[in-house]
Amino acid sequence: TLNCLLYGDKTTFTIRIASTATVEGLKVAIKDRTPLALAHIDPMDLCLWKVSIAVDSQLNTTVKAYAYEEEEALNGVMKVSNVFGDSLDGYLHILVR
Repeated sequence: TLNCLLYGDKTTFTIRIASTATVEGLKVAIKDRTPLALAHIDPMDLCLWKVSIAVDSQLNTTVKAYAYEEEEALNGVMKVSNVFGDSLDGYLHILVR
């Protein structure tokens, strides 16, 4: 289970995905979970960043200050298990842009 946030939104959402799935499959799952927000975006055009940000009262402030670095963007062929391993509860794991 991974906690996600669309950049600019204030509400996190959860994605359940097999650890054997790829980041490309994760993009499709995110698009399926948020069809209205991502209506005109192809899942392959989504940019995902692995983060570890506490989901607390400072979440939105922390996300706004996050520096998106190209090398931190997730590659579509990577396995979810290789990227996330054991993710912590109560933390944001993925920022979506």
